[in-house]
Amino acid sequence: ANVIRDYFNPGQMTGRVEDGLGKAMKGAVVTTDDGVTQVTTNDKGEYTISAPAGGLDISVTKDAYTTVSTRTESVRGGKTTIDIRIDPLKPSFWYKVRAKLRL
Repeated sequence: ANVIRDYFNPGQMTGRVEDGLGKAMKGAVVTTDDGVTQVTTNDKGEYTISAPAGGLDISVTKDAYTTVSTRTESVRGGKTTIDIRIDPLKPSFWYKVRAKLRL
């Protein structure tokens, strides 16, 4: 019964995907571990996913950037915010310096 309830009253996961300099990553693909849900970030790097309550792995991919996966919890009928940072596969020296200073 709980499985059915979790499915029909999903949680909402929202967040922002950005690089190490805080730049919004438009066009990044956010996918749930079951492969059922896949969304693309908007101009501000934002995404929204509806997911059944419980543990959930999400992955973020974008050409020329690292793929990042993270484990989170979706709360039945609730809202969870997960912001994710991805970095270039071949970051320049100055990118590395600026990203480190931003920490």
